[in-house]
Amino acid sequence: MDSSEFRRIFKECMIENGFAFRKNKCYLLSEKLIAIIQTQKSNFSNGFYINYGFLVKEIHKNMDCSNICLCDVVGRFTINDKDEYELSSLTSEMLIESLKTNVNDIIFPVANGGIMKYFELYPKAICVAKKELREFLNSKYYKS
Repeated sequence: MDSSEFRRIFKECMIENGFAFRKNKCYLLSEKLIAIIQTQKSNFSNGFYINYGFLVKEIHKNMDCSNICLCDVVGRFTINDKDEYELSSLTSEMLIESLKTNVNDIIFPVANGGIMKYFELYPKAICVAKKELREFLNSKYYKS
């Protein structure tokens, strides 16, 4: 598989799953969150990473969600227990299956269930969540 085929399949799969595209990022808006997914070309191999992030709307009112680095919590899709999609060994079927699995197992449950669902799925992620998110969660869920 080459880079252009990877990007084409990625974009088609995300659109089929209800994502909107702007530049090389795709977005899914839910009632409480904005999910952002983007590809990142590896500098060291013939591969890609697929990064995702969630922005909590209550924290980020009127935010332009164009930068995944601004997300409250971020992660990477995996394929065969690795986070790099190595193009030389990747088939279109493998990519499609991985995208569907990651979207169905991570993005949709969190988009529908809220950010706390992400921490149910990945409890250790709270350690790398942005300070604003941790403060928001403390004030919302742990009032004295």
